[in-house]
Amino acid sequence: MRVLLTNDDGIHSEGIRALRSEFARNSASCLTVAPSREQSGTGASITLHHPLRVHKIAAREYAVDGTPADCVKAGVVLLSKKRPDVVVTGINPGCNLGVNLLSSGTVSAAMEAYSLGIPAVAVSIIAGKNLHYGYAAALAYKLAKACLAAGRVLLLNVNIPDSAPEKIKGIRLTSVGRARFTETFRKRKDPRGNVYYWLDGQIEDAAPDPRSDYRVVKDGYVSVTPLRLDLTDESALPLCGDILNSLR
Repeated sequence: MRVLLTNDDGIHSEGIRALRSEFARNSASCLTVAPSREQSGTGASITLHHPLRVHKIAAREYAVDGTPADCVKAGVVLLSKKRPDVVVTGINPGCNLGVNLLSSGTVSAAMEAYSLGIPAVAVSIIAGKNLHYGYAAALAYKLAKACLAAGRVLLLNVNIPDSAPEKIKGIRLTSVGRARFTETFRKRKDPRGNVYYWLDGQIEDAAPDPRSDYRVVKDGYVSVTPLRLDLTDESALPLCGDILNSLR
């Protein structure tokens, strides 16, 4: 298995080290291409207005001074001698659930791979005191292997509860829920007395659904959600057709 590993937490994060160790232990050929610094919340943004710098950290490990999507592009187009079989992103310390996955660098990196026709798995653990990266990495390997055997290109978003592995109730197939962060801006002052604002918030489930990713994780299960890039609202097409006809 040729696997490209990336994340949005940076090349030296504990999560990506756990992935590299697990895939290497299973004799996968690993190429790690990750941001040189944290890029959480950058979504699918790419770098267009300044040159990208790529630094070799070790054998088949590279740091890119860009976004997670940049890292996938560079990994596939620039740094891979052979096209990766699968891309795995993470392991992110924090959830990527509900509509907030649209701003997630972890998920967006997987989406970038998917748009290039490569199966991808994005892996996150709900933030807590004890993050079991070993369990998450082993699950990521199994899912990556299953994606390759599936016979079609898949994009999976995986969220794992903040629980000891023996306390996780199981794995559930889920849909993207309506949970989202309700943002607040905390007003502060720097040492010179200048006002600045720090974005903060907490996750809320606007429309609880027992099948949603957020609810399943809250109930103690691993959530696995297949995603796609088609954002067309098919149900709204007839209504929009009527609206356009009324403009003629």
